[in-house]
Amino acid sequence: MRSADGLVIVANAFGGDAAAEIELVALELLSADLAICERRLGRLEQEWKNIKERDRVLRERAAVEHVAQAIREGRCAHGIEVRSEDEPFIRGFQLFVRKPVMLFANVAAGSEVPDLDTEALDVKHRFSARARLEAELATLSDEDHELFAAEYGIEEPLRERFTRACYRGLGLITFFTVVGDEIRAWTLREGDDALTAADRIHTDLARGFIRAEVTAFEDLRALGSMREVKANGKQRLEGREYPVKDGEILNIRFST
Repeated sequence: MRSADGLVIVANAFGGDAAAEIELVALELLSADLAICERRLGRLEQEWKNIKERDRVLRERAAVEHVAQAIREGRCAHGIEVRSEDEPFIRGFQLFVRKPVMLFANVAAGSEVPDLDTEALDVKHRFSARARLEAELATLSDEDHELFAAEYGIEEPLRERFTRACYRGLGLITFFTVVGDEIRAWTLREGDDALTAADRIHTDLARGFIRAEVTAFEDLRALGSMREVKANGKQRLEGREYPVKDGEILNIRFST
């Protein structure tokens, strides 16, 4: 779990208290993080005896104690800020309190969506679904699925909603490349620039980056082909610092 980029806490809300269940899980995660911090603080007391290491020990102890105290006081709901110079002391712990968290309530058909909240963790997104109902709908033919999904007010499959929620929670976006008839999807952090996108495709593209040809997905869908996009002046050139938007199509111009 500690190697994950984010966490999804799932609570069953079939007449139970989903919020209380989520809070319990969150507190268990915090307890595990606090134990790691306190073990490290204990070891730093031993390392203090080494005179040559005292400067580093002082700085590391201050950084770890800052995080530990925030956990003890319950100041984790909006994330724990760590100074850039202290980041090397904390990063290796892979603390749960520093990961984005999504809360998911599995509700029964016909029941109300419960309040999803916790003061313990930095929650990025909350959502709910009738998982059993949607699993049953997934076994139907396309025609029956469309009919019953409309009856229950389900506009798209749970898998797609879940994936989109996780992307938002993790701060991720998707961009595309088109080569002939082949379309590929690539993942970036929200706010990443065109140079980072080029490097994600291949390091050679980043090394020889000249410009990025950028097309909005809606323009491609409306016009039907990249040829028509260019003919209608809907493709533009952007530099390496251009922040890539979700759903955009990129073609990287580069030199070798």
